[in-house]
Amino acid sequence: MISRKDPLSFDPIDFYKGPLKAEYDKNAAEFLNALVRVANIDEAANRKIVAEINRLKKKIEDTQKTLVGFKFLLALCIFLLVAGVVMAIVGICLDLEILTKIFLIAIGAVVAIGMVLLIFLVINKKIKNLNSIFEKHQAAYYQALNQGIAMLNPFRQLLTYKDFIRLVNRTTDVIKLDEELKPQKLLMLHSLYNYNYRYNQNVSVCSVQSGDISSNPFIRVKLFATEMVNFTYVGSRTVSWAETYHSNGRTYTRTVSQTLTATVVKPVPKYYFDSAVIYGNEAAPDLSFTRRPSGVETDSTEKQIDNLVKKGEKQLEKLTEKATKQGRGFQALTNSEFDVLFGAFNRDNEVQYRLLFTPLAQQNMVEIITAKEPYGDDFYFRKDKKLNIVSTLHGKDMFDYDPTIFNLYYDYDLLKKDYLAYLKNLFGSLYFDLAPILAIPLYQTTDAGLYNPGEILNHVSTLEAESFVNEMAKVADLVFRPQEAAEKLILKVNYQNSVGETDIFDVVAYSYQKIPNVTVVPVMANNGRLYDVAVNWFDFIPVNKTSRVGIRQFDLRDDATLVRDDSQGNEVLQSSIRNKNFVGFYIEEGKEYTQQDDNYFVKYIKDRFVKNK
Repeated sequence: MISRKDPLSFDPIDFYKGPLKAEYDKNAAEFLNALVRVANIDEAANRKIVAEINRLKKKIEDTQKTLVGFKFLLALCIFLLVAGVVMAIVGICLDLEILTKIFLIAIGAVVAIGMVLLIFLVINKKIKNLNSIFEKHQAAYYQALNQGIAMLNPFRQLLTYKDFIRLVNRTTDVIKLDEELKPQKLLMLHSLYNYNYRYNQNVSVCSVQSGDISSNPFIRVKLFATEMVNFTYVGSRTVSWAETYHSNGRTYTRTVSQTLTATVVKPVPKYYFDSAVIYGNEAAPDLSFTRRPSGVETDSTEKQIDNLVKKGEKQLEKLTEKATKQGRGFQALTNSEFDVLFGAFNRDNEVQYRLLFTPLAQQNMVEIITAKEPYGDDFYFRKDKKLNIVSTLHGKDMFDYDPTIFNLYYDYDLLKKDYLAYLKNLFGSLYFDLAPILAIPLYQTTDAGLYNPGEILNHVSTLEAESFVNEMAKVADLVFRPQEAAEKLILKVNYQNSVGETDIFDVVAYSYQKIPNVTVVPVMANNGRLYDVAVNWFDFIPVNKTSRVGIRQFDLRDDATLVRDDSQGNEVLQSSIRNKNFVGFYIEEGKEYTQQDDNYFVKYIKDRFVKNK
């Protein structure tokens, strides 16, 4: 395990590139090798089936190419057949010279008859034979493919949601990941650091991680959000009118056509993913600021960065002059490179800002911003007193450990290669989400505040519950979806009560009804007249529906999968890979979940899916 030797001289970039990345890569390789040993897959047999799959795939592609060629030839023959028939009809019907008629009829008949013979005696038979060969190859291909996929199931069945967590915790003690976000940690961030975890109805937590950096808590969330944005609808209409013109002393009339277009701007919902790290620390407790990416790209040259800094220095001078005139405390730092690139120009406490960003912190932050790999300056940073929020552009794309993306792999060698690369990319994404926090030595030497949570009613934290119901919705979307909803769902949970260790949550699904509308817009044509152009658009009316679910945690076997409890009329969904061994079920409207129901539910799950019953 790699530890940080001295927080006061810690360089997050050097630490990552040096001992940390090497240690993680070693541990990831060892973990993969352990999986390989336990899975005990016949690699020689797999390579043989992969070769067969590739051979059949090539056969299918070659057959398709040949089939396309014959279908083109068939189309050409049909064209020539029609041309021959037309030629013969022309020769018969039109009043032409006798030799011309004979020529047209003869040539047309020969071509038509020849094409009919070629189509029915050669091409159709060839196409039918090729289709038969294609279907035969395709059947063999899918049989071999399914065999290859099934061959790798022993490897996939060894994977659990804890793999990445254990790998990170084994590699370093600088970052400690939790197996789940406990209610205590969520309430600690709320009570001590003023984290408002109750996002509004436009934002849903679809995945959550938590952990500590030097005893200070952090939560990492992936968010699914929506906002209304303006969209331009376009309608068109073609109009015609008679127009007179003069030529060579005479007057003529002609018809003129013009396509008129009209636009209507209306709000439409836009959906997107985002991610953020929420970190609590009591250092510089009165300081607030925001920063956004500086504009430095991973391919920016030193000259381009210097020009950016010089341009920013002029802005710093103006800000300092303005602050002095207004009696505010803003004062540019001596290190203008950091001041410009970090860009926290709205900071509100110069003393604590300098306390936080020591020369080493400034140096570390500039290194992160100007780093050529893996992501460069793609992070937003907001400090609100004791609360720090870091959001990166890469985080939303590489967030979850989800090995189910390898479910359709059939090539064992490729699976191992891609899985190892996947683990490396996941770690890089996590580390550089946290790097701006790790860059500040004072954060690493400040202990977390004391917190006594008192009595906590729920067993599953609100963010974990919201993440879980988003997974439920992937399988049971109609359970939550309002009847009129035509758009995606934003799911929000509200804790209601607990029955035993099962937490009951209301799930509110927000969406929009999509109502068609038409707006008629008068548009002037080139003839000076106004014409009505209809523009079709949609009105998005908010709708919602409230459902109720129960969620509980069990120590599930690694092979536990989807559960449906039809005997009670409830749908039970869980995934030991994605959902941290949470098990959830839908409670029918108007039905009360009782202790008797909970006893049955617990027994049902334990009998089938729990390791230690």
